[in-house]
Amino acid sequence: MERRTYERMTQEIRAIHRALTGEELRIDEAAPSERDAPSEGELAARFAELAIAARSIPSIAFELWALGLDEEHARATPRRAERALADASARADAEE
Repeated sequence: MERRTYERMTQEIRAIHRALTGEELRIDEAAPSERDAPSEGELAARFAELAIAARSIPSIAFELWALGLDEEHARATPRRAERALADASARADAEE
């Protein structure tokens, strides 16, 4: 995964956490072992699911929009994440 994409995803995760808790998220900078680390596809899918869930809450959606992260996310999201986002959205629609 490109460093820039990872940084944008981390920025969005921090914004979501801040909107929910009012506090900054502490992320352990130590990388997980390769055995424990999710694949790039898994990471993209998990992020896509988080993005869908976060945007379903109006206050968080507004926070992300106000920070310009919706536009940044759209430009930075790799194709795998776009597919994962579509799959997660389809699953959410099926559950309704």
